[in-house]
Amino acid sequence: MTATGIPVDNGVNVEALLGADPEVRSSSISSPYGLHRAFIGGGLASRQLIGRTTEREHICPAPEGGFTVVVAEGDTRLRILAAAKAALLDVGYASLSTRGIAEAAGVPLSQIHYHFGSKQNLMLAVLDMENQQRLARQAAMYRSNLPLWKQWQQACDFFDEDLESGYVRVLMEMTAAGWSNQEVASAVSTEVQGWFDLLTAVAQRAADRFGSLGPFTPEELAALAGLPFIGAEAVILLGLDESKIAARPALRKIGELLRLLEGATGTEGAVMTPGGSDEG
Repeated sequence: MTATGIPVDNGVNVEALLGADPEVRSSSISSPYGLHRAFIGGGLASRQLIGRTTEREHICPAPEGGFTVVVAEGDTRLRILAAAKAALLDVGYASLSTRGIAEAAGVPLSQIHYHFGSKQNLMLAVLDMENQQRLARQAAMYRSNLPLWKQWQQACDFFDEDLESGYVRVLMEMTAAGWSNQEVASAVSTEVQGWFDLLTAVAQRAADRFGSLGPFTPEELAALAGLPFIGAEAVILLGLDESKIAARPALRKIGELLRLLEGATGTEGAVMTPGGSDEG
């Protein structure tokens, strides 16, 4: 159980997510990997609680060609996580070096082993922090007083942000690592399942609102909503831009279909409250 009441190891507590406001923390450092940005969202590392610090936060000046990140003084764990993400975005999971991460974080190599035990556990902790923050953000959006089609469009905006921030790259790198490592696969599957559990809850609320999901169960509709984003992430990271595969505009046009659906049912001007009822 995390400090926010959201269990990590046993899956994501969707009710807790839908009822909790997200906290966003940024943590970064100047790194020899030469990246321009590193962002670690607020949340908790898998199996290991990321401690909160009450010490002063400050912005570290970046050297020429480096990047600027915000750290909390004395928070060694967050420094390591930020450096690990920066390294992953620069060289990929297979080429990661814990020694290089330690140098980038400005900590002894022993601190990585003390806090995380291994490179694998460290990178799973990076993924968990990134994922938990974004799940909380998404849940907050879905419980907002917005029509469903506008929520979809907001999700598309978040998708663009997550590509830019590097979260999608972290997820895809760890997903690929899981194809040949069952322990990694299990951890990443738990993170991904959290998204589909959230979407299932949203689909159930839509069923309560519209009266029917046609031939689909909430779980099936969640799969239809979530899988296109995963596919789009993969092709975009491969460099297949919109001139080759129109992934992003296609996703946004699903929002237009939802708008037509809401208009046809007379709910376009209504909003979905957290309890699932409509207001005009």
